[in-house]
Amino acid sequence: MTSNSSPEPALREVADGPPAPGQTLEIAPGVHWLRMPLPFALNHVNLWLVEERDGHTLVDCGYGDAATRAHWQQHFATTLADRPIRRIVATHCHPDHLGNAAWLAAHFDCAIAMTQGEYLAAHALIGYDRPTPFVRQAAKALPGYARDRFTLRTDSDVAQLALIRAGAGIGVCQVPLAARAPALVRVLADAFAFRLDTWVTMHEDLRASPRCRVAFDALVAGLEDYIGTQSAP
Repeated sequence: MTSNSSPEPALREVADGPPAPGQTLEIAPGVHWLRMPLPFALNHVNLWLVEERDGHTLVDCGYGDAATRAHWQQHFATTLADRPIRRIVATHCHPDHLGNAAWLAAHFDCAIAMTQGEYLAAHALIGYDRPTPFVRQAAKALPGYARDRFTLRTDSDVAQLALIRAGAGIGVCQVPLAARAPALVRVLADAFAFRLDTWVTMHEDLRASPRCRVAFDALVAGLEDYIGTQSAP
């Protein structure tokens, strides 16, 4: 038995050409193609708007420069006038895909979603120089927490905290310490968190000394107060 029907082609053209600036092409039901300019040899990046019941999901954001934002301003007034962006998906951390994410999220008051690995790759990481038992345990909980991934390395906890507070990148510190700096934002709390037991010990020969007992009681009270703030954001 024979048939004259030809097999489906592996690739199928969905448009005669790219969308014009400020316009989209619907390449499948509810899926719209946008093209944004780039200021280097690869002179464009393709972005995608997916229709949802409450608006659009945007896949990738374009380069964060004035030319790209001028194109987005056109879409604000046309494509997105009645169906705004409700969520953003960043496929990876390259600047032509992620560059406008924060700007667009602020404009539409929406969330950005990306994988944990790409999120970490998109930021400067602050970390250790030499491994310790704590560091090895941390690496089990977060595979990206590895020496060769750190942009800034120091074994000084004080220096790491200073870099975090200065906005130099993402780092690890105790939650109560971070809570003292209102500008800091906790990230990856569900994926990366350690609860450490705290013990206060003293030599048994000193337990009968009133002076030592007063000092240690004050230390315990201070630690309990400090640990009690660990639920702060």
